[in-house]
Amino acid sequence: MNLTHRDPFNLTVGNIEFVVFRETDPHWRMDRMTPRPHYGLVLACNGSATYETEEGLFHVTGGDVLFFRKGETRSAESSKESPWTFITVVFDLIPLGKNSTEEIDIIPTLTTVQDRATYTRMFNELLEQWSLREEGSLLRCRSLIGELLCLLIREARHADAASPHGEAINRVKNLLAEHYTKTFRTDELAEMAGLSSSHFRALFKQQTGETVLQFQNRLRIAKACDLLRSGACNVTEAAYATGFSDVYYFSRLFKKITTRSPSQYLQRR
Repeated sequence: MNLTHRDPFNLTVGNIEFVVFRETDPHWRMDRMTPRPHYGLVLACNGSATYETEEGLFHVTGGDVLFFRKGETRSAESSKESPWTFITVVFDLIPLGKNSTEEIDIIPTLTTVQDRATYTRMFNELLEQWSLREEGSLLRCRSLIGELLCLLIREARHADAASPHGEAINRVKNLLAEHYTKTFRTDELAEMAGLSSSHFRALFKQQTGETVLQFQNRLRIAKACDLLRSGACNVTEAAYATGFSDVYYFSRLFKKITTRSPSQYLQRR
């Protein structure tokens, strides 16, 4: 089992239908638009509008991001007092794992983003690259759409990450990823996060779905997979390089997480 199979969002951006900037007037409306066999992302640049989809009624203002699912019927109407301007990108997604395109539904129809400047920059670059049509522009457009989806997924999955506790857990996760060879005590990490040990354990499990030990072991084994696949290390060297002093324990854990032994993984690189 490849570790990428653990990611439910194992997909890639396929064909891009169009990227367009629109300005509207007070009379702009769209009545039950014919469903497209593609996905859509929309950035509200300025002004406001109202959208109605199968999910309900949404009031959109500058900085908001809309996500439309494949085959979704929708209606829209611009504000008469403040007609909106927006950037739309319509694209397809290619699943690389089981149910990957179903999992993308975690993204809500409307996201009031935390970092408006980042989304605005990315949508503007997407529009620019699509307009230029230079060598590499299409690849960059796909990359930007993927980045936008990733940001929206993380905002949806970790809606509480903007809270002080959520930010503290994220700092700990980054620390564990950076120092994956070091073993940290839970009370040590809790102190860094400014939380009691019990509260820290509960919040970490809630946000990651794993205990600290499970999280760090997964990071270590993923790194070991990279080392083995690249041919940079043999099994013993990969164990030591990822913070394991016991090669036998490393091998057992490796097989538990990946369903293959390190030597089998090494042979199939």
